[in-house]
Amino acid sequence: MAASFNQKVVQGAKTRDDLLSAGIRIFAERGYHRARLDDIAAAAGTTRGALYWHFADKEDFLVALLERIIQHWNKQAVDRIPMIGDALELLASSLVQHAEEVTRVPWLNRLVVTVGLDADTISPRIAKLIRKAREPNRYFCARLIRYGQETGVFRTDIDADRAGAALAAVRTGLPTSWYIDGEPLEIRRTTEAFVESFVAGLLSDAARGRKIPLPRPQPGEIDAEIAQMLINYGLSSEIATKASRAKVRRTPGSGHRHFNRQVKADR
Repeated sequence: MAASFNQKVVQGAKTRDDLLSAGIRIFAERGYHRARLDDIAAAAGTTRGALYWHFADKEDFLVALLERIIQHWNKQAVDRIPMIGDALELLASSLVQHAEEVTRVPWLNRLVVTVGLDADTISPRIAKLIRKAREPNRYFCARLIRYGQETGVFRTDIDADRAGAALAAVRTGLPTSWYIDGEPLEIRRTTEAFVESFVAGLLSDAARGRKIPLPRPQPGEIDAEIAQMLINYGLSSEIATKASRAKVRRTPGSGHRHFNRQVKADR
């Protein structure tokens, strides 16, 4: 009897995790108002009844989803990221590699952007969670600027919090432009252009004139490291593994309404 009860608890937890994992993509693609819980249940391979067993309504589901993301990406998580080596190289890598990750795994970043645009029309609770989900990005960028100032690479007359907020806006804005414009905006090259053109303004007198190092392009396939990143964000290991093997393509047409990503995953 106890074994049967424990098995049901484990299965229930797995169903909840699968629903949240599926919800990331549905909300990212459609926003809050066009997302349907029936579609989320189908994508998770379960029923509408099972979904309502775990969540009271669509807003309750989104709250759980945002809380899951915040649980894994917060100021404490940022503080655990080691600041080691050259600050300029770290900054360039963080921008370019973030852009590459977004092209391979767009759902997490796009979820916060898309739902964020809807937040004020959903509820104050969702708006508050969206602000909390965006906060670590600014905090990470400000921490990186401070590290560069402490190591003599970046100018000390710059306010680290304001510079960090500007960099965070770039990390969010470039992918958003890519979502809207489609292929005409090649996100890696655009990010590299930003790094080469504007990051030089952060350099201290001692570092001025340095060549800005850019990381090498990574293979088009999502690798095991990216899959682990998905798991760290709270996606179930099964769905993360499928995403790691997926090929991402665009449907014809540009603009937000026509933009869609279809993933052909092993099923």
